[in-house]
Amino acid sequence: MKFARIAVAAALSVAALSASAVANDWAAHDPVEFGLGFGVGGGTPLLDTFSFTLGTAATLQVTAVTNDFLPTLDLIGSAISLYAGTVGSGTWMGSLPFDSVQQQTSTGLLSAGAYYYEVTSTVGRNAFAGSYTVTSQATVVPEPETYMMMIAGLAAIGFVATRRRNR
Repeated sequence: MKFARIAVAAALSVAALSASAVANDWAAHDPVEFGLGFGVGGGTPLLDTFSFTLGTAATLQVTAVTNDFLPTLDLIGSAISLYAGTVGSGTWMGSLPFDSVQQQTSTGLLSAGAYYYEVTSTVGRNAFAGSYTVTSQATVVPEPETYMMMIAGLAAIGFVATRRRNR
């Protein structure tokens, strides 16, 4: 009797995990963000989101890989897509398929605003589970005013050096 209850509880737990959809909010994108996801049960679809904002213009470099260590841990059909806007109403900007071989891509210059990554995958039919990792690196592009200040500073150093040399 006790064994039957444990078996039913275990079956219900696996059924509850059968569809994985996790929303992650990174808030303001740090220089490097890290995310991971997993699914349990053969054939289980995954749909995870990682939302963030850029406070200034930046480029993003994203790296994704599935963690397929054993035949019982396998994700298939994995892809990460970048969207501009809020989750559910964003504009698609591009996708990167990935698997157990690390994949990497860079975006063009993105303006300040809201963005999100959407990761889709499926646990292999004969696998028990699967997981993936995602790394996103933001490189801020200096504003034109920053370049002007740098040029003015270099000009001032050159002017002082020239005056000293002439003395």
